[in-house]
Amino acid sequence: LHRLDCLSSHRRFDSYNFCVEALANLAPDEIRPKPLITGDDLIELGYEPGPSFKAAIFEVKERQLDGALTGAEEALFLAQEILDREKRSNSEVKASHHSADSQ
Repeated sequence: LHRLDCLSSHRRFDSYNFCVEALANLAPDEIRPKPLITGDDLIELGYEPGPSFKAAIFEVKERQLDGALTGAEEALFLAQEILDREKRSNSEVKASHHSADSQ
């Protein structure tokens, strides 16, 4: 698609050629590295799959791709932080709804 865009808009292929060359020089595990953690790891820690579960895994994956996370231990720590924060937030929302219903 990028090549066709270059062809149809300005007929310059320098950015396309740069991308092709860069991809050729990257190993597959650099493009899509093995995940540092999986949902199974979080289930083993007692977390239940759900929307926040998915968000935690996504955030870990993003930080791994950015190079901010390099090990499973720090990835698990981050995921636990996210899941625990979400759990506290959900508990506070439920408590406020319960309090409003009581009035």
